[in-house]
Amino acid sequence: VPDLSFFAVADGMGGHLAGEVASRMAIESVTRHLGNGDGEDTVKSLLEGVRQANRKIYTASRDDGACRGMGTTLTAAVFREGELILAHVGDSRADIVLLCTDGLYGLVGDDEIMELVRTAERPDRAVKNLVDEALRRGGNDNISVIVVEMDD
Repeated sequence: VPDLSFFAVADGMGGHLAGEVASRMAIESVTRHLGNGDGEDTVKSLLEGVRQANRKIYTASRDDGACRGMGTTLTAAVFREGELILAHVGDSRADIVLLCTDGLYGLVGDDEIMELVRTAERPDRAVKNLVDEALRRGGNDNISVIVVEMDD
C-alpha cells in the first residue's frame, strides 16, 4: 500500500483457500489499522493491526469449518519520517536493508545493486562489492554504503 508507505508479505497455511483467506485478512487488518491512525505512533498502530489480525484469523479458524486450522506468516515494513519499522510473525523474513549515498546509486543501477547484494555471502562483502563497482565506474563522490541483514 504505497500511499501508506506500507509493504508486507503474508504466507498463508492450512490449505490453499484457507491460507489465502488468512494472509488476506492479515494484510487488510494491518492496512486498515495504519490507515485509521493519525501517524503519531506508527509502532503502536502496526502492533495493534497485527494483534487484531491474529484475533480475527484465530476466531475464523475456530468458528468456520472451511477455515479450520488456517494461519499465516506476516512480515511488514512501514516507512515513516525517515524510519523503517518492521513487524514479523512466523517464518517469513525481512531480507536486507541497504542505505547509501548517491555516490553509489548515481553510478550503479538499482537492479545491479540488488544483484550485488543478493549474491554476496555476507553484508560486509556486499558493501565492498558495491563500493568497488562504483569506483570502477569512475566514482568521484563520497560512496557511503551500509548493508544490514536481519537475523533472529
